[in-house]
Formats: sequence, C-alpha cells, structure tokens
Amino acid sequence: MSFPAIADANYPTQDESRATLLRAIDHAFARRGLEANTLPGSEHYIRTNVFAGRIAVAVANNELALEDSNPLTATGDALTILAGIFGVRKRPAGPSAGSVVITSSSTVTIPADFQASAPNGKKYKTISQGTYATGASVDLIAIDGGPDTNQVAGTQLTWDSAQIGPLASKCTVGLAGLTGGVLADDNERLRERLLQHLAFPPVGGNWSSVVAWAEESTASVELAVCYPAVRGPSSYDIALTKAGGDRTLPAAILATVRGYVSGKMPGQESQNVTSVTAQRVDVVLQLRLSLPQVAGGAGGGWRDASPWPAEDALVTAYNAGTGVATVAATASPAVGTSIGVWDPSANVMREYVVASVGGGAGAWTITAQSGFTVSPLGAYVSAGAVSLVDYAATFAAAVVRLGPGEKTTSPEILPRGRRQPSTDLASPSDLTSIQLAQLTNAYPEIGGAVFAAVYDTGTTTPRTSPSIPATTADPPNVLVLATLAIRA
Repeated sequence: MSFPAIADANYPTQDESRATLLRAIDHAFARRGLEANTLPGSEHYIRTNVFAGRIAVAVANNELALEDSNPLTATGDALTILAGIFGVRKRPAGPSAGSVVITSSSTVTIPADFQASAPNGKKYKTISQGTYATGASVDLIAIDGGPDTNQVAGTQLTWDSAQIGPLASKCTVGLAGLTGGVLADDNERLRERLLQHLAFPPVGGNWSSVVAWAEESTASVELAVCYPAVRGPSSYDIALTKAGGDRTLPAAILATVRGYVSGKMPGQESQNVTSVTAQRVDVVLQLRLSLPQVAGGAGGGWRDASPWPAEDALVTAYNAGTGVATVAATASPAVGTSIGVWDPSANVMREYVVASVGGGAGAWTITAQSGFTVSPLGAYVSAGAVSLVDYAATFAAAVVRLGPGEKTTSPEILPRGRRQPSTDLASPSDLTSIQLAQLTNAYPEIGGAVFAAVYDTGTTTPRTSPSIPATTADPPNVLVLATLAIRA
C-alpha cells in the first residue's frame, strides 16, 4: 500500500479561499472594463463566502484523510484500522509469570492448571503437571494480564483447592518474583510495531515474520530479535526482553512464545527461544553545566560554586550503623556540598547534602544530612545539579531501550547468524552518543556530555558493548544499568 504524497500542499482557510475567489471576480470584470462590487455585504461577497465555507470543509477532510493514512500521524481508531490493514493489532494486557516455593509434608503431584490466588485477588495457574518435594519451585502464570499481576518475592499465595492433602495451603513467590505483567498496547506501542512491520516486511517465514509472531504472541514481550541460522541451516533463535528491570522474561512467558511461533512454523524442529542475560554496567557521565548565579554563572546547572566530585568517585565502604561512607577521590568534598547517589532498587537518583567530612585523599569519609536513605556502597558519587534527578531518569530510560548483542563473532557464522533487525537499524546494543543525545536534546542547558567511565559493575573493566555468550545456543547479553553517576 502506498501513502498519498503531495509535493507542494496548500491548505487555504475559508478567508483565504474567499479572498482568492473575490480577486478572480475583480480581475474578470476588469478585463471587460467593468468594476465589480466585492465589498463585505455585496452579493459577490456573500456567494463567495458560502463557496469558501464548503471548500474549507473539503480541505479539512483532505487533511484528516492524509493524517489518518500516515503511520506517523494517525491516531485513535484511524491508527488501529491502518495497522489492521497490515495485520498488526493491539495486544491485550500481558500476564506475569514466575515460580513459587511450595511447602509439603511429602512428595506431591501438582496437575497443570492448578490455581492459586494472590492477596490482591489475582489468580495464577501451574504450567504443567509435575512431582515436587517441599521447598521445590513450581512455575505459575497469571490467568489475567496487567501490571497488577506482578508480585514481589516473598508474597504469599493461597492454593484455591485443598484436594492435594500433603500440600500446604500457602506458597511463597520466589526470589525473582512474578514478573512480565504489562498493560495492553497503547497507540504509541501499536505505532512502533506498525513502523517495524513497514520497515522490515514479514514475508514467507523470514526473520521479520518470526520477530512479528514472537511479539504478537503476548504483550509481555517488549522486544523480539532473531538470529537466523546461527546454529546451522534451518535453525532460528529468538531472544526476548521485557520492559525494565533486568530485561529477563520468566520461563512461562518463553513457553507461550515458543508454542505460538511453533504453530506458525509447523515442522521447524530447530527452534531456540530464550530471554536475555543482563550484563550490568556502572556508568559515570561527565556534563558541562553552568555554575550558580552566586558564582557568576547563568544558574540552572550545578548547585555549588565548586561542584564535587569532578572525578570518578567510588564509594568503597559504608557503615550502616554510623551512616559513614568512604569515597575514593583525590579532591576533598566540603560540608554543605550537594551530591547524588544512584538507588538501584528504585532506579532513581537520590540527592543529599554532605554533613561532615573526614579521612584524607583517596579515602574521604562523609555523612549526609538526615543520612543516606539507601546504602551507597559500590556506587559512584554524583555532583549536585538543579535537574540531577531528571538527567539520571532520562539517561536510564535510554539505556533500558537497548537491545541484545550478537551471539557470535565467528566470521563463518556471523554473515548468516547476525542479529536481526541489525543493531545498526533498530534497538542498538551499545552505549554510544545515541544515549548521550537523549540528554543534550532534552536539556538545552547541557553544554556537552561524554562518558567518563563505563565498567562491568564492581570492576574497572571497560564495557560499552555486550559480550558474546559462551555458545550460540545461550541467551545473548544485554547491557543493564547497575549504577549511574553524573559529575562535573
């Protein structure tokens, strides 16, 4: 389907159309040596005004028609209809999945579809029949979809039936939680999937078809990529991510995708559906911002006249009892200095003010006014800025859009087994200036942004690209933010 294209579109208003008609009447009369009365209230004026009104309706309808047929501008029902023409439809809310730990007085056999309920009333069912001893993990998937089906580790679920005598009535959500529950596709998610369909047309079971099937199987899948023939001829590997967190989908969701894609490609035996492996990184950004007005700057940038730190400053020790953090930095902080520390549990930047300073170069000891709300151990310290929290949130949102990397660097395999869509075309896998541009484009006060450090978390090993997994059958790696700091 081709979309309308207009080189020099002109959409006149009613007043402009009326003026054009009146000028034409004036010109036609003048050619005959006559003078037409086209003043407001004249017959010519009244007639042309009516005609111009009808023209304006037609022009408006044409504008709407063009917008409704453009995947970049269509909205609401028009977008839904347009996407449906290409077989792209909104997905219903996706269910969460994960495992629970059971308690039992003896070995029990739990059938498939055995149901349990959460404290918020959401129901879950087992994936398949299995025999388990006490302390074993049992996979569940939510019966309904939506983020309210997600449950944190330790949540107590109650089995809906007591027919399995030795099985305790309660089970406990495992350490990974029940995750993957998401809302139904909104218009922007539908638009993204439509644009991907148009950019990479699915034809005859090609890699684009496989990706489209994997993503349409459940809204719990945020991103699907394909590695065609990476394990040999006729094989196809699919890697899936979820939105946020460690990007890893639970096994039950993978099983759902596996079954759906297999139904679209019967007879294909060499299918490999995996999630991804989170490769956590510590990131330090260096920004150029103005100083506060009291220091002769324009304001709106750094909070302090001498922002600290202006180097990579790692918290190497922390005493939770005293609230004292030891920071490896050359320059000394000062009492009253504004700083920030990344909170990995909430994925937000926490702001503090230095209350006391001790120690010496390379091992400064500091405390924060009202104390640190979370342990800063292992994090790099940020310099205080007016919009520090927003900068961190924007960059973190850019990182969570990264896709997985390659499965191999073998020159014999890579030409046919490269990730599709390619990292150069969609969902890049590396930390580059693309993520930095998210900051500089959103905040004009940032005069420049560079990576001061990107390390494998807890080390000083540089890492801007995901590493290659041990075998081509293993899940690919994806970069996930462990800690973040922004310094002068």
